[in-house]
Amino acid sequence: MIKIEQKDFEDKVQQIIDGKTTRTKLIKELKIDRVTLNYKIQELVVFNPELYRKFITKFPYMPRKYTHINWRAMLIDIMKKGYTKIQAAEQYGINSRTIARKVYEVQKEDENIVNLYREVSGYRKRQKPLPPELQEKVNNLPNEDVFIGGIYDKREKELMELEKKYNDKLLKGEMAFKASADCGVQRASKNLNTLYRIKIENYTKKSDNNDKDNGEER
Repeated sequence: MIKIEQKDFEDKVQQIIDGKTTRTKLIKELKIDRVTLNYKIQELVVFNPELYRKFITKFPYMPRKYTHINWRAMLIDIMKKGYTKIQAAEQYGINSRTIARKVYEVQKEDENIVNLYREVSGYRKRQKPLPPELQEKVNNLPNEDVFIGGIYDKREKELMELEKKYNDKLLKGEMAFKASADCGVQRASKNLNTLYRIKIENYTKKSDNNDKDNGEER
């Protein structure tokens, strides 16, 4: 990992928020993995809480399984906001190839939306403005929620169960190499980090809501 001053790191995070760079580029620049980058971003809750709030507002935790996403709504959102596939992947925390695969699933549900999406994508790939009639079709698309609610509670419950299972093994004196695959040390460490990330984000958001209810502004 390349050493970086805290202020310089915070500037990099702000650039990610502003869309001037991406987490993938920062990982390559600092020669770290995504888990380590997530650790450093979580530390902002101590070093720069306001920046952390901005980051989790734009890039909230999303589970690896994509049951929390309304894919049709995502295609509409991409068209309305003019995202490229790479920008969409960064915004939604999803691999761009996954988005491409999900287009075929949406086609079974709504072929008209997919046809419109492909037509719009064709113009944007060529960096050409949409014709007025096509732009009007995009503007008239309904606004729908991309993310389906309840993802925090469900994932937090799963991780808390794993945390308890892992702690029980430690109390029983079982060696790490004897632990089952879902409770091995490395896997447990990753799961616990995800759990704490969810808790930190939830705590920060609840704190902000309480401040608003009390009439305080940040």
